[in-house]
Amino acid sequence: MKRNKRHYKTTTSTELDYKRVIKIGVGVVLVLVIVYLVTAIASGEIKLNNKKVEEKTTIQYEEIFAGEAFNRNASEYYVLFCNSSDSYASYYLNLIKSYRSQENSLPFYTVDIEKKMNNDYVTNELKIENPTILKIKDSKIVDTITGKDNVSNFFK
Repeated sequence: MKRNKRHYKTTTSTELDYKRVIKIGVGVVLVLVIVYLVTAIASGEIKLNNKKVEEKTTIQYEEIFAGEAFNRNASEYYVLFCNSSDSYASYYLNLIKSYRSQENSLPFYTVDIEKKMNNDYVTNELKIENPTILKIKDSKIVDTITGKDNVSNFFK
């Protein structure tokens, strides 16, 4: 009688340890990749749509802080102090835009007196009310126009 010999392959514990370490390593890498992708998509670093959005960055020099009202580059200019939430604020800005388009117009800056940085300076040091236009020449106030009617009439 012939006996069938069965051959069993035995694995050592070191082979099992290597396989386990490799599986754990691959799992950790996959988890890290998934976490990165999710956070990158959520933060906008990776965009799923292929549309290119051009973002135009514009720097505006017209609105300034109250503390900058006397140190502009021009030797003569105007500064409008008003509340941005005032119902006339957009009206004043349109008047200024129209004024700037005129030939030989002086530079015209605006200060939002509602902003915290401006409010303390305007109310305590300058004591300006809403709205007020200051004409500044050589870092000194040479003319003051105060009140809605007077400011509106200034542009006419």
